[in-house]
Order: sequence, then C-alpha cells, then structure tokens
Amino acid sequence: MAIRDLVVLLFETVVLSSDFSFEDPQTHSNCIYCMIKLGLGIDEDEVMVEKPSNAVPDEILLSKVMEED
Repeated sequence: MAIRDLVVLLFETVVLSSDFSFEDPQTHSNCIYCMIKLGLGIDEDEVMVEKPSNAVPDEILLSKVMEED
C-alpha cells in the first residue's frame, strides 16, 4: 500500500504544481500524513498513551503568586 500512496502523492503534487486544485484537499493531506507515519515508523494500530505529568501547570503557579501580591 505504501507504493500506491507514494505514486498518488507524486501525482497529486504534480497536479498542484501545475496550478490545478482538488475538490477534496483532505485526501492529499491524508496521503502526506500516511507517508510521514511510514517514514517515522509509526504503526497505525499502535495507540500512544501519555502519562499524566505530576508538574503543576504554570497558570496555577502564576495565579497563586499574583494572589499573594
């Protein structure tokens, strides 16, 4: 599937370079995102979960400092 995506991306890039436009530019964007994921080795089935940070957000610290003044 990656070769097909690359060919479609190349074709769409040529179309855009020739001053044409797409009815649905989201398709071109999705193809670019897919190729970036492939280049970075990101598995589409893999879900990335971020651990919550224990740090206090800057807004909370700033509001406490302002209240003390």
